[in-house]
Amino acid sequence: MKKILLVCLLLCSSPLLAYDDQAIIKITNATDADCVLTKKTLLYGQISEGSQLPDVIFRDQTLEFSMRSDAQLRFGVRKDKMLLLTYRCADIQEATLFTSISPFQESFFTSPAMMTVVSSQKNMHAQATHITTFPLQVHWTLKKLE
Repeated sequence: MKKILLVCLLLCSSPLLAYDDQAIIKITNATDADCVLTKKTLLYGQISEGSQLPDVIFRDQTLEFSMRSDAQLRFGVRKDKMLLLTYRCADIQEATLFTSISPFQESFFTSPAMMTVVSSQKNMHAQATHITTFPLQVHWTLKKLE
C-alpha cells in the first residue's frame, strides 16, 4: 500500500503533470505608426481560448496573446509552439517575426529552448527577449530605425 501511495505522489508531483502549457507572446510597437498584421502562419500550437492575435498594434502599445500546444500532442511528445508573424507599420516598414518555444528538450528537467528570429525587416528594427520561467514568455519590440 505504501508503494502505491508513493507512486501516486510521485506522479502527481511530476513536472509532466505540473507543466503549464501556456506560453505568452507580447508585442510592443515602438514605431511612429500603427502596425497591422499582414500574414500569420501557425506551424505548431494554437492560440489559447480567450486569447487573440493582435491584428492592429497602435503606436506605443503593448499587446499580448497566449499559445498552447496542439490538443492531440499535449500529452504526447511534442509540446512546441511555432509561429511566423508579419507586421507592417506605415507604408514602408515591415518585419517578419519567427518564434519557436520548445519547453522540454531531452527531459523535463532541462531548460526550455526558445528561439526568435527576425526573418525579414524593412526600414525598421525588431528584437525579442525571453523569459524562461513558467509560463514561458517572448517579448517582441518593433522599433523605428535610428
